[in-house]
Amino acid sequence: MKISFEKNFVHPQTEHQMPGLDPFDEKQTLLELSNSSEIAFQKIYNFYSHKIYFKIRRLVKSQVITEDILQDVFLAIWNNRSKLNADKSFCSYLFCVAANKCNDYFRRIKRERKLHKELLLPSISSDSVEKSIAEEESFKIVNNTIELLPLKRKQIFKLSKVECKTYAEISGQLGISLSTISDHIVKANHFIKARLTAESLF
Repeated sequence: MKISFEKNFVHPQTEHQMPGLDPFDEKQTLLELSNSSEIAFQKIYNFYSHKIYFKIRRLVKSQVITEDILQDVFLAIWNNRSKLNADKSFCSYLFCVAANKCNDYFRRIKRERKLHKELLLPSISSDSVEKSIAEEESFKIVNNTIELLPLKRKQIFKLSKVECKTYAEISGQLGISLSTISDHIVKANHFIKARLTAESLF
C-alpha cells in the first residue's frame, strides 16, 4: 500500500474527533488495522496524528522535518500492522516509535555534521565568530555538492558516509559488487573535493 498523506488523511492539527463520526474504539480499530484495513488506519491517523505531531515538533523545531518524521512514524505503523497488540497501550507504543524516529533523525544529522567537518577540515582554521558562520555556509555547500552526484553514486555515498553502512551491507541492499561500491565512493570523493576546491574551501 502506497500512502499519500496529503490526499487521504487529515492534517495533524485537525481535531482528532470529527463531528458526526462514531466514537473512537481503539481496540476494535487496531484489530481491523492488523487485518490491513485502510479505513482503520485512517481512523488511527486522524485520532493520534495531532498529538504525535506536536510531540515531534517540540523536539526537532522544524515544521518540514516534523511532517517528514510524522509520515515515517505512521508508515512504520502500517508496515508493522500485523504485529500490533490491541491489548497493550497503543498510545505508548506510538510515542515510542516517534521518539525512535526522532533519535534516528538526530543521529543522521550528527553523522552528516561529522562528515562535513572531515571534508572541510583543511578549510576552517579560525577560532572567531567568523568560524561558525563559515562552517554553516560551508556545510550548505557540501550538501549542495553531494546532491549534484549521479543518483546511484549519491545513494551509495550517503549509505556509506551518512548511514555508516559497510560495503557488504550496501552490496546486499543494492545488489552490486564491492568493487563497484568502492569505485563510486572514490569518484564521489574526488568530485566533492574538486567542487570544494573550486568554491575556495580548500
